[in-house]
Amino acid sequence: DSWAEDMAVTAVGSFGVTREDYAAIDMPRPNDIAVFTGIFTNNLKLVDFVRQLATAFPKRTVWLQVRKSYADLKRGKDFVESSTQGIPNIEYTTDTILQVFRRTRYSFSDPSTAVIEALQFGLASFMVDVSDIHETCILRDYSDLCLSTAEEAIKHIKNIEAGDWKYPRERYSDI
Repeated sequence: DSWAEDMAVTAVGSFGVTREDYAAIDMPRPNDIAVFTGIFTNNLKLVDFVRQLATAFPKRTVWLQVRKSYADLKRGKDFVESSTQGIPNIEYTTDTILQVFRRTRYSFSDPSTAVIEALQFGLASFMVDVSDIHETCILRDYSDLCLSTAEEAIKHIKNIEAGDWKYPRERYSDI
């Protein structure tokens, strides 16, 4: 209310993104997969989701990034251990999400701005909706954006790559 009436407010996207980050949006990426989490590090359904996704695509790297505030907790460490144990193509990373975006084509995250940021940076992005206690989330208003099983995620990836389904980026433009 204190701004001059002739001032315009323009949405600019993610905070802290550099020109180099924006320049990398259209760079080719491998078909690897990112999984971002924080609040669901205590959810065994997410562990199963990560493991099933990696098992379905054994020749791809599944980059697993846990938000720093959770990664240093016992639950974060236990989550990484449970998710990666015995599956060689899951790589735990402490890189920033923007660094991970540059080397992946698909992004899966628990409820977080990472879902929208991955979408903004050209990835096929999805929210992993596996919590029994997470009652509300605006992202649930968008069909095909929220997935509750690894089977759904695997199907979407396979359908995108077969040309049977196009990721509906335009449908999410108002996010």
